[in-house]
Amino acid sequence: MRHSVSDRPSELAYRGKWCRERLMSGTVIAMDVGGTNIRAAVLDQRMRILVRTQRLLDKSSPTALLTCIGSCVADILPDSERTLGIGVAMKGFVDHEQGIMVSSISLGMENLPVRAFLSQRFGLLTAIDNDVHTATIGEIYYGAGRNCC
Repeated sequence: MRHSVSDRPSELAYRGKWCRERLMSGTVIAMDVGGTNIRAAVLDQRMRILVRTQRLLDKSSPTALLTCIGSCVADILPDSERTLGIGVAMKGFVDHEQGIMVSSISLGMENLPVRAFLSQRFGLLTAIDNDVHTATIGEIYYGAGRNCC
């Protein structure tokens, strides 16, 4: 689904509010899959980092990349049923509705089923979006844009 510039901010604010309301009862795993490394953290309801990790990205194949992402989650996954889900920010064009990284020049891959992979492996609700969109949501709710939307 394509979005116009005019309707995108309201959708971002809605998704941020949806995530924030559900976070009040547990923890989430936040991931940033960059061009060369992955950063991940477990966050509590006040957005405090409880645990964090970082590793180099294996871009040798789609399977290697998904395995690398999954291993990063496994490293920090709390032994608790209070983990509500996983949020993934990725470079490139991401179809957040289908949970697929459609295309990324920096990763050199297309049609990577990130949400399906993580949901099946960990049994957690998983959301994926473009890294710029997720940064915008973070700024709206926890950064410089707080209380302006």
